[in-house]
Amino acid sequence: MVTRCLAVELQEKGILCAAIHPGWVKTDMGTEEAPLMVEHSVRGILTVLANLSQDTSGTFLDWEGNSLPW
Repeated sequence: MVTRCLAVELQEKGILCAAIHPGWVKTDMGTEEAPLMVEHSVRGILTVLANLSQDTSGTFLDWEGNSLPW
């Protein structure tokens, strides 16, 4: 909800907001069983950020840009 509220508040200033799920990533928390390397997740997140628009501001997306349910 914070993301959605921020998106509404900051819209007039041209600031976009989104919550992004990084996926199940090979980290200490994700363990070696995770299928996704950190570099691949980060690359995806950067692509999602570069493609944010007013239409996607305030949404919950995964690292590939797919919409996730709140």
